[in-house]
Amino acid sequence: MNDVTKKMSTITKTICSPLSWIARKTVGLSEDSVHNTIDTIFKSYNKDGMSAHKAIDKIYKENGDTLKTLLKTPFLFVCTTKDFQMPAYSTVKLYYMLKEIGHESVDIFVTNKAHHGAIALFDRDNYAKASHGFYKKHNIPYDEK
Repeated sequence: MNDVTKKMSTITKTICSPLSWIARKTVGLSEDSVHNTIDTIFKSYNKDGMSAHKAIDKIYKENGDTLKTLLKTPFLFVCTTKDFQMPAYSTVKLYYMLKEIGHESVDIFVTNKAHHGAIALFDRDNYAKASHGFYKKHNIPYDEK
């Protein structure tokens, strides 16, 4: 969410998304103002709560031998550069964090042909190739086509 609020606090144009009205109201506001707006709407949101990046640090520091097993679990991250709800750079950052700590089975597919939640619809062929290539690589049932 920190990456999202950074993006929202610097938006200069209206975006097409379910949260675009928040973006219009927060243009030019500080990150704290954006966090406060989100906090008002989503009551369970905690800007200082757990994040994916904090979770990686926590797992890495607290799990010892278990970490070796976790680092073998395959992950495929899928993101788009047209996503203003979850910026692609945030997903890419998470991907590199896992690689840096020695994750053996992490892959990423980045597209620029769709918005948040619509990748499988608007970049169907490339998404299918990335998904099934990932499945094949990790011995998960896949479609050969």
